[in-house]
Amino acid sequence: MSELVLALLVSGMVGVATADAFVQSWTGVLRSAAAIVLRLRGRIDGRALLSRIATALPLAMLFALAMFLFFALYSHAGLGQTEGEQFAFFLGVVPRTILFLTGASRLIETMFDPAD
Repeated sequence: MSELVLALLVSGMVGVATADAFVQSWTGVLRSAAAIVLRLRGRIDGRALLSRIATALPLAMLFALAMFLFFALYSHAGLGQTEGEQFAFFLGVVPRTILFLTGASRLIETMFDPAD
């Protein structure tokens, strides 16, 4: 019984961590795209563009790598095989995704702020 509870708990935590890594990775990509758009519109200079991209892209790559690492460790540990583990993973993903989606418009607006 305790192994089942532990497997479900770990599955849920990996779900949260994976969803967060996904959100952070895509946020970095979106920040870079927003910086390019701002530069093309002449709202930021080349130095600000490079600064924004030099900050956002490495973080995006780091979080993408973390996401793949979470999946690799999760599957290597033999988790995600049962419906219960898959459901626990899903329950971990949903709150983080909802949190991201509720603040996405505000986040995107700030990406297009030249003073940011």
